[in-house]
Amino acid sequence: MATDVIELLKLTGALIAFRVAYARYVKAQECKRAQFIGKQWHQFESNAKVWNAMVMLDGRKVQLFKELENGDRWWFEVDDQLIEQALLKQGDYSEEMMAILDSFDAFFDGVQRFGSLIESGLIKPKQLDPFLGHWIDIIGDERNDRKGSETREAIWTYIDKNSYRGIQRLFDTYGRPITSDRITHNNRSVVIPNP
Repeated sequence: MATDVIELLKLTGALIAFRVAYARYVKAQECKRAQFIGKQWHQFESNAKVWNAMVMLDGRKVQLFKELENGDRWWFEVDDQLIEQALLKQGDYSEEMMAILDSFDAFFDGVQRFGSLIESGLIKPKQLDPFLGHWIDIIGDERNDRKGSETREAIWTYIDKNSYRGIQRLFDTYGRPITSDRITHNNRSVVIPNP
């Protein structure tokens, strides 16, 4: 009987040691994920085009530039009306519109990569909230006043017509679906077929 008690104590001690080691392992993995996300976010927002899109989404006027052949820069100011025109136009884009689209494409491509990390199970949506939550609210929440409804719907239309399915899945994960049935551009129903 004494040997049974000793064996039980050994087993209990081993289980406690395993649980402590496992808890430390989980905590270390969480720290590594947080560092990974922080590094990915830093690379993402360090891209000048992404930064320009973020400033445009944040409701501030931004000055974009185009690099000229002689090395000079041609600056122009962007407002929501120009954003809407760029996102909704099809073909024959002005230089200004191309610069806007380049910025939004860089932003959406990066956001899709974060969505892929969630879909693969590498990170959880909650872990991205401090980084991406603000932008998801601006784009996906109709009550957010950073963008007017016409600009937001132009963004949704652009996302949908350019098959940014990763963005749509990510926003759906956050309860902010971007689907053709939510797009009513200027109170007119715009039907965008899903492939």
